[in-house]
Amino acid sequence: MNEIVLKKIDSRLAVGIHIIAGHIISTGTPLPEAWILDAGCGRGSYTQALVKMVGHVDAIEADASLLAEARGDLARYERAGRLSLHEGNPVELPFEEGQFGAVVVNQVLCHLENGVAGHPMHRRALAEYFRVLRPGGVVIVNVSTHRQLREGFWFHPFIPGAVEVATRKSMSASALESLLADIGYEFDGRTVPLDLTLREDGYREAASVLDPVARRGASIWRFATEAETHDAVRTVQTLEEEGRLADFIAERERARRQVGQFTFFVGRKPA
Repeated sequence: MNEIVLKKIDSRLAVGIHIIAGHIISTGTPLPEAWILDAGCGRGSYTQALVKMVGHVDAIEADASLLAEARGDLARYERAGRLSLHEGNPVELPFEEGQFGAVVVNQVLCHLENGVAGHPMHRRALAEYFRVLRPGGVVIVNVSTHRQLREGFWFHPFIPGAVEVATRKSMSASALESLLADIGYEFDGRTVPLDLTLREDGYREAASVLDPVARRGASIWRFATEAETHDAVRTVQTLEEEGRLADFIAERERARRQVGQFTFFVGRKPA
């Protein structure tokens, strides 16, 4: 039996930040002058990347423990006055109308839904972001589409229940585009970075499933039951021990390179 050696994975990478930066620049405001909202900032990976580029970032997160982690990592930016962290609901924003040049929403929307048909929390959240955007500002929504959830991640076949929950809680790509238009945004298109994965460091290794820290950094695992997680871990351990995991991942990666793992949808508030 082969010994499994886990590689620690950095689960806080702000993947695709260059795409986000490009959309912020498209508003006509230079990055060093931009005022950005990170809605649902989690542990602050995108917040940290943004605050290094723009003039000021407000970041809001409902989970106090996640926000505490973010505050520990980002304290120097708060002290410098370039960052304000807020504990609160990302669909009930404590900000003024027209306050921000851009709102960044990374892998958040599906976690707002509670199972009610019609995805009402998507509408509430995106309407709030519209309210706090200045005219000409953009909302940049990073989500995994239904197809990406099913085909874009090598380990998702081992957690079908979690994938099904995430799919139910997410809008289809066409429905999301229609919702943006219905709220009043001008749809500015979507970008699928086929060359990127949400967890770049060690994603294609057993550790992305076997390491509890890595699982904690991938939001899909929040939808997996304890039993499903246990079975997935055991399956990956078995494949690794039998020397079959690398071939399995390679096969799944061929599919992933066709569909990607995530998509940036961009809506602009009319000037």
